[in-house]
Amino acid sequence: MNYAKQTIINNIDQLLDIGIALSSGNKTEKVLELILKQARVITNADAGSIYFYENGKLNFKIMQNDTINLEEKYFETKNSLPAVSVTRENVVGYAVIADKLINIEDVYNDDKFDFSGPKKYDRLTGYKTTSMLVIPLKNIDEEVIGVLQLINAKDEQGNTIPFAEEYEKVFSALASQAAITISNFNYLTQIENLLDSFVKSIATAIDARTKYNTNHTKKLVKLVNKIIELINNRNNGAFLNDYFNEERKEQLIMAAWLHDVGKVVTPLTLLNKASRLGDRLELVLQRLDYIRAETDKLYWQKKFEEDSTESLENWYNQKVELIKKARRLIIKLNSGEAPLTAQEEENLKRYSQMSYIDGDGKQQKWLTEYEVDCLMIKRGTLTAAERSQIEEHVKVGKNILQAIPFLDRLKKVPDFVYMHHELLDGSGYPEGLSGNQLPLEVRILTLVDIFEALTASDRPYRNALSIEKALNILGEMVKEEKLDARVFNLFKNNRVWECLENNEQNV
Repeated sequence: MNYAKQTIINNIDQLLDIGIALSSGNKTEKVLELILKQARVITNADAGSIYFYENGKLNFKIMQNDTINLEEKYFETKNSLPAVSVTRENVVGYAVIADKLINIEDVYNDDKFDFSGPKKYDRLTGYKTTSMLVIPLKNIDEEVIGVLQLINAKDEQGNTIPFAEEYEKVFSALASQAAITISNFNYLTQIENLLDSFVKSIATAIDARTKYNTNHTKKLVKLVNKIIELINNRNNGAFLNDYFNEERKEQLIMAAWLHDVGKVVTPLTLLNKASRLGDRLELVLQRLDYIRAETDKLYWQKKFEEDSTESLENWYNQKVELIKKARRLIIKLNSGEAPLTAQEEENLKRYSQMSYIDGDGKQQKWLTEYEVDCLMIKRGTLTAAERSQIEEHVKVGKNILQAIPFLDRLKKVPDFVYMHHELLDGSGYPEGLSGNQLPLEVRILTLVDIFEALTASDRPYRNALSIEKALNILGEMVKEEKLDARVFNLFKNNRVWECLENNEQNV
């Protein structure tokens, strides 16, 4: 087989390799690296670059140069090279504006374009830029999205020569493949940005439903991020076998943003319930005022009809004092600041059995069954039924998220959201899962969610706890084997909460 035929076969093989890479789901940067490498092999170019056209400028994404042994890429790292302005004087800028392939034999003998940039690069590196082949990259809508540039074609002896015209067609084919890759990258980036923005907007909207939950989710995300950073530092012996790569990190952060998405259907009356009776306190007090007024009315009526008697005075004084005591006790218990004592519970039951005649002539209790349940809450401001209703948010959240076609790398997000109130000893909800049933991601979410709730200054049912008290509570939960000791020690020893301090405006 002669050299020409072998060259054609090699070129076809290289194009096929790129086609396979395009269809195999490889990362964008890997495919573009392959395209640039194969373009250089086919044209025997010493160097090359791929630019992305972004915000009106061309940004370097990949650079390769055999002579100075250079291979750089700027996808996940910050680009240290300045962006290239899109002007007619600049050869890559002109390729964008004119939408045409440009073949330069010798940049030092060309007066059509300003090559001060490459010449400066040559002075700094000792390299010699001579021949150049440049082509714009266009998407399916014929919009320029980047530029592919090759530098210094070589002959068989390694001498720099101009790029042969017969390479231009192959170069155009490679440019089309690069454009497809960049387009796919741009579309995927847009979709990911859309999802990211949507998730953050939903989380912010849910937090904003109640003034008592402002920034809860944003703070939670910052705490989770910090814990991931510490685990990945590999300085913590307890986590030597754990590591969060980008996909695992993205999945946990997404779950943190969406952990309370189910609260979108939780009644605001429950989210805003700052006291045991909530907005019913005023109704109960008005009822007692009515009972007092009716007592006064009956007292004066009997006094005029029967004259004042000792038994009437005793009845009236006892009834008025009973109403006053009931009022004081109800106001005290309503705050939810102190637990219910046995005597208070007995008195409350007594008041709940008292009755009066309403304006329609019907007999009514001083307190309804629901009001008694509220006032007899042992801790917090929610009845058992109300707490159960709020706990439904994890089930609702999972149902909402399971309806979303998450990418494979995010497929565990619904499960993490569903489990973030589970505890290691099985006393959590909704399933009562325990031990190894709870992955590290869930253990992290659970701990930081509890910590943020304890220290939040905007909760309706109590004042914020100090860091010390919150850590004591978490420590007790670790001793009770409810929370993960490794996560707690990492959190406490590294003062993770400090990532929220002096940075509230950025949470």
